[in-house]
Amino acid sequence: MKKYYNKFKDLESNDKENQKKSFKSLEEVLVFTSQGNILVKDLDGSIINLDGPHNAYRLCSNNGDLYYIDGEQEVIFKMFSDKKIEHKFYTIEALLSYRNKLCYSVFDSLYEYPKTLKKTIEENHGISSLFEHNNSLFALVTNWNDEDENFEDSYLLDLYSDKKYHMGKDVTKTKSHNGNLYSIYRKNNHRIDSRMHGILVEREGFISDLHTHNGNMYDFGEYAEVFNSFTDEVILRYNAVIDSICFHPREDFVERGILKPNKKSTIITMKHSVPKVKSYVKGTYQDDLSV
Repeated sequence: MKKYYNKFKDLESNDKENQKKSFKSLEEVLVFTSQGNILVKDLDGSIINLDGPHNAYRLCSNNGDLYYIDGEQEVIFKMFSDKKIEHKFYTIEALLSYRNKLCYSVFDSLYEYPKTLKKTIEENHGISSLFEHNNSLFALVTNWNDEDENFEDSYLLDLYSDKKYHMGKDVTKTKSHNGNLYSIYRKNNHRIDSRMHGILVEREGFISDLHTHNGNMYDFGEYAEVFNSFTDEVILRYNAVIDSICFHPREDFVERGILKPNKKSTIITMKHSVPKVKSYVKGTYQDDLSV
């Protein structure tokens, strides 16, 4: 594994104290999907499997509720209620909490819950990433009808101003962190590239996606770990590919009897070993754009 992150030290968030206070007050836990399962890593490092069937491949926490995409049915579900938020015939690719609203993309269209069509982009193009950047909502748009599958005309679209920024070929995922853009490429999907600063880090397997939260950026994928992309700290080790992650208020799981009340507020800690996975059944344990 090659590490480039030391040269990016100045690009990390300088608001560490506020991040810690935020973690303590919200007391969030890591939720992730692997092989269709939804799992929770508690503050003590234990992992609990929220028994399905879920067939989940995307997660999102929004306004205290947890949402996931069922990859077989192409349905967005509200967790614990089995309420169907949206059902589409095309793949629901991106899911994002943006200014307390749930946003998602279906092929060439952007939607906002509940079922509000916000924008349709050009024909034969699709939205593969949604993210906030410079106080606006952006989409990574790719040509999904390209015969050589090189995504030659990938570009970023400011969904407020409709301004486009060319990204070149093969970009599959993009996220924003501290005003800088970081991308994953189809042919070099084991590394994270910065538009302005070059390679951030290389991993030992393909990277599924990036996730930004509370001033940090995380990567995860085939290597069955979740890394803080800048510090290289491992916040989760598992035994299978990790497809998506989010952070969700721990109290929600406590109120549902999934997690036990925690008397002492604790910041999420790193676990190096792969913990035994428990099952949960009915409340019991079993870049900048200056271009």
